Amino acid sequence: MGECDLKIAGRRIGRASWRATGPDWQFRAHCPAEQGFVYRVLLETAEGGQVLGVMAPEGDFFALEKKLPLSLTRRLGPELEGIRGAAVIRSRPGEYQGETGLLPFPLEAFEPWTAETAPPCPLLAEALEGEGALVRRWGPDYYIAAPLEPGRPFGLACVFCLALPMQIGQRQYGVVRLDEKRNFSFVNTEAQNGADYL
Repeated sequence: MGECDLKIAGRRIGRASWRATGPDWQFRAHCPAEQGFVYRVLLETAEGGQVLGVMAPEGDFFALEKKLPLSLTRRLGPELEGIRGAAVIRSRPGEYQGETGLLPFPLEAFEPWTAETAPPCPLLAEALEGEGALVRRWGPDYYIAAPLEPGRPFGLACVFCLALPMQIGQRQYGVVRLDEKRNFSFVNTEAQNGADYL
């Protein structure tokens, strides 16, 4: 059995737990309901993560109860020790874009840049703090989105040639990947191999 906080944009809103039920593992997440929004649970693992499904209303709460896929539980180990946490992807009905093919996670999984969500890098913090940047840790890597706006400096100017322009919500961003060795790169292997994304 295990449990962790269920977070939205780095803020705790509920709990998630998992337990063995014979050869299978049962996952449950719950939090207070928010009218007018759809909550999807993203199980965060050492390898990245997986969207498990949409939370359903149960009175004043949202809940998701799901049997974890066997392929996922095999990768996470016999006690599911590979689980890092659980997060909510919050969207209005019809807004969720899901997988883009350019990122390994849905666009809605980006979180605001804060001291808690950002990679431990003082120079990046100085360049992006208070600029409206977004970030998502995925496995050992961080994906960083800095606003691309006319008349404003681009917070990732030093790696502009690697930035993939991307519409996230109502704003335009330049997105790069920062690996565990603190090297910047394109967000996907297709771009690294010369695909026409830039």
